[in-house]
Amino acid sequence: MKNPIPAFGLVAFCVCAPAWADFIPISEPNAAYLSETTLVPFIAADGTVVSFTTDGTQVLNYSTPLTEFTAPSTWSTWNVPPFVETSTPRVGSTGGATSLTINLSIPANTFGVEVEPNVFQVNPIAVEFFTSGGPAGTIDLSVNGFGGARLFAAMTDTSPFTSVTITDLASNDFAIAQQRYGVISPVPEPSSGALIAAVLSGMTVLLRLGRTHRF
Repeated sequence: MKNPIPAFGLVAFCVCAPAWADFIPISEPNAAYLSETTLVPFIAADGTVVSFTTDGTQVLNYSTPLTEFTAPSTWSTWNVPPFVETSTPRVGSTGGATSLTINLSIPANTFGVEVEPNVFQVNPIAVEFFTSGGPAGTIDLSVNGFGGARLFAAMTDTSPFTSVTITDLASNDFAIAQQRYGVISPVPEPSSGALIAAVLSGMTVLLRLGRTHRF
């Protein structure tokens, strides 16, 4: 599943000015990224059309249905580590659509997806990350469709991501793979009883210090 238009070029990387100061792009699927995120896989048979994928917890809903394939057999090329997680991923093809929005059922502090154009040429790909408050930041890469898939990933410590929109700016379709998310568990606030106990404990320490340090 590839459109053969041979062309070669350099891979360019650009991060557009983010709306949030803590929009942090992740350029490669390194050990930290893999260990701190969970994969939402494509698991249906090749040729199956899906409108969502899930790992049993997170649900990723697609604005346009995707057709599942396997690289490099039914989707002919991908890339190799360290640029991508694996050279033989299951992928979801947009099948003619040049833009795709992925909506997350659970907002995530980290989200990433690998992308490769369907044509054998270098295409500009833009992935925009959104929070409940609006755009958070955009990653732009020039990606080679001839075995040049790249990771588009980012993290934030504040408002988590609720969706991402992937667009091939050359108006070609593409495939995605290795969708990953990470959620930071909120730190529980101490109960009122625990706060009172802490205050009383502190007062007791101060009283004891006062009795043992007289001048």
